[in-house]
Amino acid sequence: MRSSGNKKQRGLVASGAVTGVLMLAFLLAAAAGNATNTKPSQYAPADDLEHQVKTLMDQLHKDLATKDEYEDKQKGRVERDANTVAVLALVLGNHDQANGLRGSAAAVIQAATTLAEESGDYAAARAALAKLDAALDMSSSGKVKWSAVGNIEQLMLQVPILNTSLRRAVNGRRFAKSRDKASALVACLAAIAQVSIFDDTYCSDDEDQAKWISFCVAMRDAAAGCNKAVHGNSPDGAKEALTKMMLSCDNCHAVFRD
Repeated sequence: MRSSGNKKQRGLVASGAVTGVLMLAFLLAAAAGNATNTKPSQYAPADDLEHQVKTLMDQLHKDLATKDEYEDKQKGRVERDANTVAVLALVLGNHDQANGLRGSAAAVIQAATTLAEESGDYAAARAALAKLDAALDMSSSGKVKWSAVGNIEQLMLQVPILNTSLRRAVNGRRFAKSRDKASALVACLAAIAQVSIFDDTYCSDDEDQAKWISFCVAMRDAAAGCNKAVHGNSPDGAKEALTKMMLSCDNCHAVFRD
């Protein structure tokens, strides 16, 4: 009788394990569907993303203006900003709203990625920036699919920098004058969260990946709420959504901290 009971218990354990695996597979499939089927306009309007691309490109040109002033601070910012341009190009390339990067996204991603990789050398970075400028002017460079783009470590370094600027833009009397800046910043954060869904660098197994995706989706959707509040001229709504964004970051850091 004891042997029969042990067999039954083992069977229940095995059944539970199978159910857990199937549930995890279901969650991953659902998350993947959410990532690829959710329209970008729902979390990051194309105009806002293009605004941020211009801001980043202006900064890249400033940082690479002269060799004598190209130091570690500028090198680090160029690497982060170039990776971010690649991310924005991917979202714009898959966007449901018309935009100037839809046709050139593939070339922009390639050129921006090269710039990020060459950021440590001034001459190589300048040459890469020239190619990025040319890529932005292309009318067609092929379609792009959702995938991991950009160096995830650099993108995670970019997030708190953007968050700091966003907090300043939505607080106090700055809100009315900084709405364009704020909406672009938060759309950029939403785009980073969206593209990060496809990166499993920090994940050791399917369970980690499911957690990672859930954190990225939470960040993206909170950013979407903040973007809508900014466009709706609601500083209180923007602050509330920003609090949710910060919570999603804290929850993620509690699990995926280097």
